[in-house]
Amino acid sequence: MSEIGHLRDIAEVYAYETATEGAFRRLSDQIAEKARNSSSGNAHVDFGRAYDFGDVAFSHGYSSVHGAFEGTAVQRGDMLSIEGESEFHFRDVFTDPLDLRRLSAWLEANPLSFWRLVDLIRVAYAVSGVAPLPPGFSEKVDVEDVSSIFRFISEVGGTRYEIVEDWTASFRADVFRDPESSAYKSGNYR
Repeated sequence: MSEIGHLRDIAEVYAYETATEGAFRRLSDQIAEKARNSSSGNAHVDFGRAYDFGDVAFSHGYSSVHGAFEGTAVQRGDMLSIEGESEFHFRDVFTDPLDLRRLSAWLEANPLSFWRLVDLIRVAYAVSGVAPLPPGFSEKVDVEDVSSIFRFISEVGGTRYEIVEDWTASFRADVFRDPESSAYKSGNYR
């Protein structure tokens, strides 16, 4: 991603535009809470989830960012001085330009939705007036047949590949030990 100029945009969307206040805001709260509850002065926080990066580039769509924060917390009166570094790992798998393979996998995992799709195709086919629908159409359609058709159509001359990138960010904050007095709140993770 750094080679094509997307890393900075991905990191900024992740940090400031995901969910309500951005992942950096939520991660800061998690780090502060972990530091408050640490008796050793060390703070370790694992994090990760999928986010929509389609605004950076259509091909990124929903991709995951996971990682860990490692740092220390030193108590100074009513405050904690926290310092450390977070490692971030972006992971995505590009399958096809129209995400037909993702749709195919979803249909396989949701058989009722698959049959609903078959019914919609049947109705669209019949309404188009191209030709009458063969009797027993929905009984003859197999989920695996549709999946292999999606895989074939979705290839579009492309190749499935992983998109991976890593980056780090430093964190330093002085927080109140009492979360009620602090801008860094507990449980603000969504």
